[in-house]
Amino acid sequence: MEHEKLCRIREAIVSFFKLCEQEPTPESYSAWLKTLDVLQRNHLKKLGFEDGRHLISFQCYCLEQKGYFIDEFLKIQLSEDDFDYCLNIGAVVPYQETSTSFS
Repeated sequence: MEHEKLCRIREAIVSFFKLCEQEPTPESYSAWLKTLDVLQRNHLKKLGFEDGRHLISFQCYCLEQKGYFIDEFLKIQLSEDDFDYCLNIGAVVPYQETSTSFS
């Protein structure tokens, strides 16, 4: 049962990241770096755009800039029970602001 639930959550998360139609740009990477604390920013500057563009946190940032928020997407894609489980295990943290609707 838990394995099936995790598979459904994984599928929904993969679907969310498929929304990122365009490849992130070096400009969006630079903008994202400005939102991070100094230690993270310095580490990820050294990592560079080519290696950093595949980071989940960066891809979430890019999608959020387009008004797509993973918590809202998962709430629509998953059953209430699966979504609650997702929140309880810390797989996703609810976004704090109102955002674009997926429905």
